[in-house]
Amino acid sequence: MPCLKSKGKPEMKLKIKPQIFLFILIMIQWFSCKTNTEMNSLQEPADPDTYDMLVWEKIEPGLHSGFGSTDLAYSKSLPPEGNISGSRKLQGWKGERVSCKLLVWSNESTGTIRIKTKGLSNKDYKIADENISISIVKYVLTDQFLNEKGGACGPRDNNKIPVHLAPDLLSNDNIFSIEDKGTRPVWIAVNIPVEAPAGRYSGKIHITSKS
Repeated sequence: MPCLKSKGKPEMKLKIKPQIFLFILIMIQWFSCKTNTEMNSLQEPADPDTYDMLVWEKIEPGLHSGFGSTDLAYSKSLPPEGNISGSRKLQGWKGERVSCKLLVWSNESTGTIRIKTKGLSNKDYKIADENISISIVKYVLTDQFLNEKGGACGPRDNNKIPVHLAPDLLSNDNIFSIEDKGTRPVWIAVNIPVEAPAGRYSGKIHITSKS
């Protein structure tokens, strides 16, 4: 089955300052093709919280993507809120690692989704794809570091301390799926080579969906 590119193109930008800064533009392209990749067997716990799932009716069918904040923990069960942009501007020094968070969400079940890159380049230099890591963020159960009286110390009654899902684990796999309705964060990190000339670089992140 041939791969078909869709119209969605979120962009990520990285700038390395004069003589030491890079500017990287990563365009996200969607493809649809048949994949037979096995996904990580680690199973996530069910979300113990309840939500008004009518919010998903406002989301158009299909897959959506955009860049969110690395400082926010996004819910697995709800579509992302706040400033979700089609581009992200980053800057860093040679030898530094810079990161951003891509979000992928859908209001329906998806097939296998794969995310990969072929590196970044300009007319003078290429940052190879092995300098770019793509990690799927997985969720774990957690609670507040407090007891039922609001104190950090003392006995804890686990039955009185509610638990919640929180994004925590970075998986080495770059494939995942969305079951029914949900959001999946993806952590993207770029290791800037020490020998990379200062300048502006561009590249593409390919998102391939079986659906």
